[in-house]
Amino acid sequence: MGVSGVLEWWQEWQLRTLVLSSTAIQLLLYLFANRRKHATSSQFRTIIWLSYLGSDAIAIYALATLFNRHKNQDSTSSSTAQGSRILEVVWAPILLIHLGGQDSITAYNIEDNELWKRNVVTMVSQVTVSIYVFCKSWPGGDKRLLQAAILLFVPGVLKCIEKPWALRSASINSLVSSDDLVPRTGKGNEQGDSISPESYVEEVRKFVIGNGDPFEVNVNASDTVGDNHEPYKLFVDLSLPYSIRLLDLKSWWKMTQFDAYIQLTKKLTETFYRLYTKSKMLDKQQNRYLLTGFLRVVSVYLPFAAIGLFHNSHRQAYNRYDIKVTYTILCCTAFVEAFAAHGWNTPMMDNVLPWFYKVSQCRLIGSYAGSSTKSCDSVVDIIELVLQHVKSGWKDCITDFPSYRAFSDHRGQWALRRNNCDQEDLAWSLRVPFDESVLLWHLATDFCFISKRCTNEVATRSIEISNYMMYLLLDNPEMLMAGTRRNLFTTAIHELEGILGNEPHEIQGLAQKIIVNVESTNGDPSFIRDACALSKVLLSLGDEKMWKVIKGVWVEMLCFSASRCRGYLHAKSLGTGWELLTFVWLLMLYMGMEPLVEKLQRAEFSSVIGSGTTADAPSSSNETLAEREPKTEVPNGGGISAAAPLSSDETLAEWNQKIKAPSGDEGNIGDVPSTSPDIIVIDIKEDNAS
Repeated sequence: MGVSGVLEWWQEWQLRTLVLSSTAIQLLLYLFANRRKHATSSQFRTIIWLSYLGSDAIAIYALATLFNRHKNQDSTSSSTAQGSRILEVVWAPILLIHLGGQDSITAYNIEDNELWKRNVVTMVSQVTVSIYVFCKSWPGGDKRLLQAAILLFVPGVLKCIEKPWALRSASINSLVSSDDLVPRTGKGNEQGDSISPESYVEEVRKFVIGNGDPFEVNVNASDTVGDNHEPYKLFVDLSLPYSIRLLDLKSWWKMTQFDAYIQLTKKLTETFYRLYTKSKMLDKQQNRYLLTGFLRVVSVYLPFAAIGLFHNSHRQAYNRYDIKVTYTILCCTAFVEAFAAHGWNTPMMDNVLPWFYKVSQCRLIGSYAGSSTKSCDSVVDIIELVLQHVKSGWKDCITDFPSYRAFSDHRGQWALRRNNCDQEDLAWSLRVPFDESVLLWHLATDFCFISKRCTNEVATRSIEISNYMMYLLLDNPEMLMAGTRRNLFTTAIHELEGILGNEPHEIQGLAQKIIVNVESTNGDPSFIRDACALSKVLLSLGDEKMWKVIKGVWVEMLCFSASRCRGYLHAKSLGTGWELLTFVWLLMLYMGMEPLVEKLQRAEFSSVIGSGTTADAPSSSNETLAEREPKTEVPNGGGISAAAPLSSDETLAEWNQKIKAPSGDEGNIGDVPSTSPDIIVIDIKEDNAS
């Protein structure tokens, strides 16, 4: 077959191929699109992504081909071509149904929901083209075929309306504004929250220590546990009233780690369907439920009626290949729509057994040695550690509202303090930037793990969390912490190459080689040197205490990172494979921890922890760091006045002698009330006149 033969074949089969390809893609998306929420391979995700993009592209291309082929209706006069042309016109409404998309994947990424306006323009243009081609090209004669085409146009147009509607409903602005009334957080009155923040902490403390109102929870009643609000609200950073948080905490407190995992999976699944599918369209709580239910019935039953009408039409007069193609696309489209309408939002795999998600791993030393680290199945075990951490916090650390706010600010300090290890040789590693702290503790944990060749459960969980945090730093830095520097990983690899060279190494014994080489040479400070020093201090604690400290630090770092990640990023991760960090973040919120939105909207920038400690005074919008930096604490007594500002060459002790003026003197700080606390903070500002 020459080039002319290929072109002739393509001219004849082009539209058939496009329509069959569009049908095959719809079938593929129906069967596998929901699985993208699980931990699947990158190849599988690529196939789903290409199918999602190609479904619209092929349908639009097929409609454009149909339009071009029929714009000159009288160009061919043979009966065979005329019959083929009639069936091709009937394919137009089927392509509209395909263009409406599958219910299980209205959006692949969360950003797709924000493009609903563009989708409206696309749908209007394609519906217009389809109707124009049909009206211009229909030759008349076969009334049953005409009736079948009209019946197919109805669900086709409705699905084209439904898709941008679903995208708009799942957009962030729409979700944020979905509630008519927004309760005022932290106000114990009838118009807002039923309890104040201080009362919330007090009520939780009473419940935790057993003096509160007993609240028995039947964890087997999975449909009612924690159903005090829709989980999507947390993903759009909406702050819940303290009364709702109290109910959530009481519901989740007595759960085992497995029960908590099941409930978290259900909440995440519900949010996934709301953001990435047409779940909101069939929500019985919505006012439009009857309308969407009617659209669903129309989409299901009219294609079957169209099949019957086509079967009773004068199909013998048409091209035999077109007849087979028409039967194929009609039957596939009808059955996919029927199955999708009756069970798309409750996939079989979700109802039979819970899906155990993978925890991604990345080991820096393994990457240097050329070995890959496989994902692990430890989500439930890590959830247990987080549960224990939060419960211990409510029992032993949180005593009032300021300490409640400060609890999620810990990123290992509490673990050191509980184990009497808060000396400087360990504490310094937690005061560096968070991404550097993660890198240092990852290397130190690996050195300890390899040196001791540990196989106990605590060591295994610690190394798994360590590898997961390194994975976030390398592959998902925006979730680890805003401003995380991914190139820290590359920097550490270059440091290892400078210490050991580029020769291949086995992981076993590698840690000892690194430590020996670092100790035998004097070099500039580096991550590897600092990690070696950190690991030596940890190894000196003894095996049991060492792994207890390492586990505590990693759990706190994991919770710290989760609490600092925006709900939008967690929602985004649902469409590309669920992250362990999202499980931890959602669990902490259901266990009553402070959400990020409240941290960002605090009136002050740091919490008051304990008595005798003052919080940093909030700076005004036009106050520079240099202007607010010199602050001192002076005892309340005698009179105090600001006699002169602190000059650049003046010590604090010299300036201290100037402020012992009578209390009646006027100064920049004003009079000090007699009821002032024992410690006050004076904000020293530069005198404008000086």
